[in-house]
Amino acid sequence: MKIRVLLFAGIREKLGQSELTLELPASSPVSSLQESLGIEKPLWSSMAFAVNQIYVPVQTPLKEGDEVAIIPPVAGG
Repeated sequence: MKIRVLLFAGIREKLGQSELTLELPASSPVSSLQESLGIEKPLWSSMAFAVNQIYVPVQTPLKEGDEVAIIPPVAGG
């Protein structure tokens, strides 16, 4: 299945693009993106994830055509 991945902040800079299309096995969970994108576990565990603009846990299975946003933690003051 093909999914669209939106990348922000440090992840976007690390991978050099703001979005990409990935081919994954059917029903792969959001967590499968960690390995596909090569994101280190400490960084990955601080991220939030949205599928089709709805925040979801990493166990959420994906389906053809989903849009996944990987959202880094926000700091401010």
